Amino acid sequence: MAPRSLAACDRSHDRARGNLPLPAVPDSRGAHGTLVAGIVVALELITISLIRKRFLAVSLRVSLLQVALGGAMIVGVGVALGNA
Repeated sequence: MAPRSLAACDRSHDRARGNLPLPAVPDSRGAHGTLVAGIVVALELITISLIRKRFLAVSLRVSLLQVALGGAMIVGVGVALGNA
């Protein structure tokens, strides 16, 4: 087996540290990942609402509204802090 060159060792070290630039190829999985994340978040919010209905005796409509508004407030704060 031929020995690896010093340049190959340096590249593997850079790759492990994340110093190599990413290729400029668009990722077609981005929209799919966003859709999956949205579905997961929706299921989480529905689950929280059902738990609130079961254990806190809150109507499902009110619980869904409160959980959705709380989630929207969290997104708003995240966007505001991200743009600061």
